Amino acid sequence: MKFLCDSMPKQDQFASSAVTDFFDFKFCSLRPKAMRKLFEAEVQDLQNEFMADSEVTVLERKYKTDVPADGFPAYAKEIWDTIVHEKDLDLPSQKKMLALYRCEEISRIIFTTFQTSIQLFKTIHSQGQIIDHFADKAKEAVDKAIGEYSENSKRYDETVAREKKSDLMNKMEASLNIIFQSQIKMIITF
Repeated sequence: MKFLCDSMPKQDQFASSAVTDFFDFKFCSLRPKAMRKLFEAEVQDLQNEFMADSEVTVLERKYKTDVPADGFPAYAKEIWDTIVHEKDLDLPSQKKMLALYRCEEISRIIFTTFQTSIQLFKTIHSQGQIIDHFADKAKEAVDKAIGEYSENSKRYDETVAREKKSDLMNKMEASLNIIFQSQIKMIITF
């Protein structure tokens, strides 16, 4: 658990935090079920540890206990939504699924920003003007977007990140190609 926690990216305020700062762990073992009497006694002892009025309890008073059992699924969903929106989740068992979700989200955000950055090209072009140094300006916009994507997607599964990067490149090229083709037509008609 320590290794998993240490390998996860954390916000600056939690950079030196240990897994035990967030979670309490307790491990126990039970005898084989074939040893029925001892097994049942150990199961009863374990069950008692989950009773709030027990002398030895895993449900310490410092924990919130105001979540009713029938509300737990909704509560757990809210916790998961919080984890998703913190955007720093990188659990190895969920790496591929998480990479698909996050890289697609990163790509979408970067593409929206890219579209905004090339809006000036569209405005100049819609006024019937040729965009000076279009190739250099387009390359600069693409390089900036790819740099941001690479920086934000570097923690996720490399294969997924690479595929989504390629998709992002194709979308940006398609957007620029429309302007480029139109600009070529304008140059030819001059």
